[in-house]
Amino acid sequence: MKELNELVPGAYAWFSKNDFQWLKDRLVTDQEKVYWAEWEQEQLENLKEAYATIQKEGDPNRRVTIGWLCTVAGLRESEIKGRLHRFADIRAFIGEVVETKEEWLGRRFSKIAERKSRAGEKIGINDVRQEMSLKPNTYHKYSEFIEKLIKELNGGVHNGFI
Repeated sequence: MKELNELVPGAYAWFSKNDFQWLKDRLVTDQEKVYWAEWEQEQLENLKEAYATIQKEGDPNRRVTIGWLCTVAGLRESEIKGRLHRFADIRAFIGEVVETKEEWLGRRFSKIAERKSRAGEKIGINDVRQEMSLKPNTYHKYSEFIEKLIKELNGGVHNGFI
């Protein structure tokens, strides 16, 4: 690394930002590669077990986040988030199970709409606000999405949420 910066000032910074994998493959020793590969697989198993626990015992109304996964797995969130760019397997798993705000809202609304539908009623914004305890900022930020989703759920177009 020192030699690289002496030969081409700023090269390390450029490669770490633009092609980290290439830089990592050339600067990390084989012993370090084995350690980090083992570390990734160990933490991936911890995260998978944590997700299984959340699915089985967690609050079904809560949004699945990296923070919740890490807490259940006994890991520091910063330790995982700070290394996501290096670990493709963990990054892929996180991408599969962590919910965006829109996915979470859709899942929750779908459950409310399903319950209302069984009672012969349509879902309304007051139902959502009451049952979800939406914070005002969340409602304002996602108001268009929320209104569109309510219309879809009431109109029978479910977009994969039910």
